[in-house]
Amino acid sequence: MFLCQLTGEAVPPGIKPIKLVTKKRKVTYPARRDANRVATWLDEKADKVRSTNDPGGEGWEITEELDVSPKAAHQWNKQQESGEVAVEWTTPREIVVPYNPMDDLKSRSNRYNDRNHRS
Repeated sequence: MFLCQLTGEAVPPGIKPIKLVTKKRKVTYPARRDANRVATWLDEKADKVRSTNDPGGEGWEITEELDVSPKAAHQWNKQQESGEVAVEWTTPREIVVPYNPMDDLKSRSNRYNDRNHRS
């Protein structure tokens, strides 16, 4: 049981809420060096851990979503198709990840610990 955030009516138990995106914005992600770790186990003793780079990119970020009833979601979709309502676009945002030299040390110690303390 939940309250529909669009109409305010109580929805009976057993009906799942539908996530309705009402606001979103464009976001730019920076490239990150050695962001993804990939482990390959050939046998019990030999393992290889390597890192790959994340190229970054652009995408969309949800800034507001509502839990609504299926009936309200259907009405919203009808209104959106007819042009009566639309998803709002907020100010674009760029994510800046500062470089931390300690990350290199942490990744080296994690590789050492993973290699020597595997269960």
